Amino acid sequence: MQTWFTVVMTKAVMSLTEPLFFDTDCLSAFLWVNNQSLLAQLYPGRIIIPAEVYSELSIPTIPHLKARVDAMVLNGDAQVKSIQTETEEYSLYKKLTTAPDPGHVIIGPGEAAAIVMAKEQSGVLASNNLKDISVYVSEFGLQHKTTGDILKDAMEKGLITEAGDNQLWQEMLRKRRRLGYSSFSDYLKAVSIEYKPPYIAECGYQAMVELNESAEKNGVSNMTLDEINAEIEASRRERDESVNKE
Repeated sequence: MQTWFTVVMTKAVMSLTEPLFFDTDCLSAFLWVNNQSLLAQLYPGRIIIPAEVYSELSIPTIPHLKARVDAMVLNGDAQVKSIQTETEEYSLYKKLTTAPDPGHVIIGPGEAAAIVMAKEQSGVLASNNLKDISVYVSEFGLQHKTTGDILKDAMEKGLITEAGDNQLWQEMLRKRRRLGYSSFSDYLKAVSIEYKPPYIAECGYQAMVELNESAEKNGVSNMTLDEINAEIEASRRERDESVNKE
């Protein structure tokens, strides 16, 4: 099994050509604020929407989201792809959605499809659900991006400023998107830990997972930077104590 640091470093060496497989939560963060065009500018020809995700976005109560997805497909900004039956992809998909290994939770069709496609097609998983998918990111060695990572990519490529990202972030929060941080700037400060020494990076990524679990358990959609830093510091102390005992 890969370590948390391996997962972090895998994210750091992503190429610029691999397809991105979006789950419903990550894609809808951009659809809800009607800024899916940012994805098209950032990842031209790389956006893949699993058929299961398309189905989840096609329910009658959110017709405007489906219309925006359809426009992406019509404009050639995204493709909808299905998992073929009687394939390894399909077998793994059924396993994740019906009978996962002990210690693993059953996950939804959209998330499972995105995970399986990213694994089998050597792509990048785009998902915000760290709680349920982090174990698979680690076990399968998946490349992984969250909404925050995507907005950071856009800023680094000059497609949007930090102020613009903060505005988008607030719009997403108002649409009840769970992003883990109260602002994009807070996210930037927190993830900067990934570029520090390996053991700190491990703790930082683990702290992000634990923070999302805590937020979901308590029904909180975003946390302050002080709370995030407290989680990271606690993880550091726990790691240091473990090293000292060894």
